[in-house]
Amino acid sequence: MKILAGVVLSILSAGAFAGSGQYHVCTDADGRKTFTSSPCAANQSAEVRSYNVSAGSSGSGRLSTDNPIYQQMKSDNRRADIQRSIKLRNKKITDYGDRMEIEISNLRRKKQRAANNRAGATWEVSISEEMSAVTQKYTTLIGIERDRLNELNSELAGL
Repeated sequence: MKILAGVVLSILSAGAFAGSGQYHVCTDADGRKTFTSSPCAANQSAEVRSYNVSAGSSGSGRLSTDNPIYQQMKSDNRRADIQRSIKLRNKKITDYGDRMEIEISNLRRKKQRAANNRAGATWEVSISEEMSAVTQKYTTLIGIERDRLNELNSELAGL
């Protein structure tokens, strides 16, 4: 009897990988996706997708890399990664702009304290040069992030 139960269980478990069904794609506020057989939480956006999987000769139920479902999931995952990267790059650009404003504001206050004499004038020129360097630094950093954003947007458009 134990042998019969073992055979039945092994047949059922091999067959469990074959068939069709549905799964839920849950996306949280940060854009991270989770794939589950149960419905998504109320604070997540939800999408229900169907699948068809047939067990191969090995009965493993693993998707081959040329399977359309595998390709779609791979594409969906890359799209989600790109969207997270775009969000991160936009935040970095905003942060760089904010930091530049803070540094420039601090330098302006310093410049106002310069005395109205030759030493003060020299210090004022020095502060102006420092302001220029700060502006150039953040302009370069923001430019790099914008270039990366353009690359990500191009890749996203190609998916």
